[in-house]
Amino acid sequence: MLVGAWLEGADLRGADLTGADLSGAFLSRANLTGARLTETDLTNANLTGADLSGAFLSRANLTGARLTETDLTGADLTGADLTDADLSDADATSANFRGARLYATKLDNAAIETQQLVYAFIKSPAPQSRKADTYRVETCPVEDLEETLNRGATQGWSLVSVMPDVGGDNEWIGTAFVVVWVTQSGS
Repeated sequence: MLVGAWLEGADLRGADLTGADLSGAFLSRANLTGARLTETDLTNANLTGADLSGAFLSRANLTGARLTETDLTGADLTGADLTDADLSDADATSANFRGARLYATKLDNAAIETQQLVYAFIKSPAPQSRKADTYRVETCPVEDLEETLNRGATQGWSLVSVMPDVGGDNEWIGTAFVVVWVTQSGS
């Protein structure tokens, strides 16, 4: 068990940590390039400045994790839970966020391409990216979806994604959608 482990600057390139419990671990500046962290518990882990480029983090639990200034280029975060995580100043270029939960995730100055957030589950606060894109995330009742889409378009917002608003068990309860918009700053 690696709960709360102190692994600052550790060389874990290509390591297979599938399903490991690294909750609360200190992995600041660790090299996890290409590591397999599928279904790994990284709740409240400190990964500040870590290199996770090309890492496999599908279905990993990163709730409350600190990923500031982290290199996530090309990482697979499919289905990962990033609720309350901090990705400020992270480089997530070409990372896969399909099905990932970004609920109250801090993305200030993170390098994330707009299309990477399509099919991710996002709830505010609305993130900012280095490319000066501004995102707006809103939840709307099913019956108001058409009106919400028309209003956003007339206000100059571009639609990124419309997703079902799911509950804690990841099941759509059929009452609302999460709508994600983007615009360039100054628009």
